Amino acid sequence: MPDILKRKNYQDETIKKSSFKINNSANSVKVSEIESKFDSLRLEETQTLHYDSFSEEQEGFSSLREDSIVMANSNPTRKMPADLKDLVPRYMGNSKLTAQFFRQIRTAFEDADIELKSKCFFNVIIMRVGGDALEVLEQNRRIVACTDDSSCATDDDVVACKDLLMTQFAPIEIEQENDWIAELGSFRQEKTETLTSYYNRAVVLMKNLKLVDKNQDGLTDRVENTPAEKHLLKTLCMAYYMGMNDPVPKRRVFQVKGWSKCSSLLQMHTLVTEEKNDKEEQAWVEHELKNAECIQMLKDLQAGSITQADMNTFMAAMGPISSSSSNITIPSPRTHLLTGVTPISNRDH
Repeated sequence: MPDILKRKNYQDETIKKSSFKINNSANSVKVSEIESKFDSLRLEETQTLHYDSFSEEQEGFSSLREDSIVMANSNPTRKMPADLKDLVPRYMGNSKLTAQFFRQIRTAFEDADIELKSKCFFNVIIMRVGGDALEVLEQNRRIVACTDDSSCATDDDVVACKDLLMTQFAPIEIEQENDWIAELGSFRQEKTETLTSYYNRAVVLMKNLKLVDKNQDGLTDRVENTPAEKHLLKTLCMAYYMGMNDPVPKRRVFQVKGWSKCSSLLQMHTLVTEEKNDKEEQAWVEHELKNAECIQMLKDLQAGSITQADMNTFMAAMGPISSSSSNITIPSPRTHLLTGVTPISNRDH
């Protein structure tokens, strides 16, 4: 065989042997990978077959916490707190903190983006209520049942629990404010009370409501009332107006444009005082005019220009006349009749 053919056959055999070795190497790699995977699966299976209750609870707690974190992350503006009860301070029965305690419970759950169910509410009550407040709750059988087993609690139980604490430990400030509002609704001027005294009582009520009339004492530029304060001042001004016992100035004030929008107690009092003074001045003028007219009618009667019947008709139309504000004295009709009559002398008999 020629040398060239021998070399070619040798090369072919070499290539076949190399290919066989490569294939065997690849197969060995695949087999080793498969065996390692099976070993890892066996190890995992062995591990799952050996567990205790504590690890299962830990896994359940972790999965629940992860679900809660995912739920909290669904709202990017809120963060899930580590412990909700840490966000609610302990409540021992302080009257000033009763309403604040319930607000903090609601806010804690809202910030955590968790629905405040009845069960959750009583869980917080169990952990955060103590002292006198707890003693009050323990006197209610239904509340005790809910604290023993919060899963049986209903929305009505939540309301009952709140009412019980709010009643027993009523917020003092809210009670006082309600008293002032009740006084505002029944604010009236006494029959014998002067307008100045009535206004002074209104000022005291205004201070009790922690309101400031910026028109008093030159505070116009230094005090700026909030919209809520302005609304309450308007309510106070309206109560002051409605409580007046003199209907005449009330009618006159009612005719003033924009009076119902007055938010200054001083301005309302000034307006009422001016209308009252105008009414009294007008009454005095009318009284003087009546007196002057009566005097003129008397002169006409004495001069014979009118008859006594005309004078009687005039007096009936004028109605009762008081001369307390004038020095003019109005004679009685009998005196008028006798005026100008010549006395009877004995010589005529």
